[in-house]
Parts: sequence; structure tokens; C-alpha cells
Amino acid sequence: MKRLIYLLLLIILAIALQTTIFAAPTLFNVAPNLILLLTIFAGFHGGEVKGSIVGFTGGILLDHFSVHPVGLGAFSQTIAGTLSGILRSRLYRESIFAQLLVTFIASVASLLSFLLLKLVFGLLSPITPEGIIFPVVINTILAPLLFPVLRRLLKEGDRNSWMLDK
Repeated sequence: MKRLIYLLLLIILAIALQTTIFAAPTLFNVAPNLILLLTIFAGFHGGEVKGSIVGFTGGILLDHFSVHPVGLGAFSQTIAGTLSGILRSRLYRESIFAQLLVTFIASVASLLSFLLLKLVFGLLSPITPEGIIFPVVINTILAPLLFPVLRRLLKEGDRNSWMLDK
């Protein structure tokens, strides 16, 4: 239970950082998507269901701070969590290459599903290559730096850990 509370606090902290510090204009208006990284971590280390739960929870909460309709972010984050959970069974989780690969694939899937939903709802604004490439690259680079910190915070090896498969 304590690990679940830590995870919820991490989601809230990630949302707070993403909507304040990382909301400031940056190079190419791109910032790391901390909720997405937390979602990918949850899926990659906890499985599809846990990745989906973290993705939906973080996505729906983050949607309330954005200008797009509620649910778009939740859907795309859920896709990323599920996909990273599926990929976990095919890769060695401690490998940095596996972390990079899963983060890259899940980031692309999340971004494409988000853009597709915006297109369906008639909300799609002009897309630049930088708007697609840079978010994926930033998230992919940050994953191997952030995952060990998250693993320690959530104590993945602990038998009572929420991330541990039962």
C-alpha cells in the first residue's frame, strides 16, 4: 500500500513539474513528458495492467491542465503503458538498450495515437517534424537516467512493491 501511495505522489509530482517548470518555452517548444516516462516505467517493470493504470491516471489528471478535451492524453498514455508492458516480456529490463527501445516505441505510439485522436476530433494543428522527433528523442534520452531513480523510489525488488508481479 505504501508503494502505491509513493506512486500516486510521483504522478502528482510529475504533473506539477510538467505544468510549471517544464511548461516554460524551450528549444522547439519541447519538454520531457514526465507522465509518459512514469507510465513507460510502470508498464516495463510492472506489466501491461499496471502500465495502463498509471498511464490512464496520469493522463486523465494531466488532461485537466491542458487545452485539449479530457481523455485524449489519458488514451495516449494508456496506449504507451500497455505497449511497454507487452514489450517487457520480450526484453531484458536491466538493459539500457531495452529501456531506450521501449521508451522510443512507446513514445512514438503515444504521440501518434494523440495526433490521431486530435485529427478525429478536428483539433489537429499543423505538425512539424521537430514536433514529432524532438519529444520522442528527449523522452528516450531521459529514460535510462530516470528509470534507476524510479526503481529505487518504488523499491522494485521489495516483495511488497506495487511494481512487483504477483
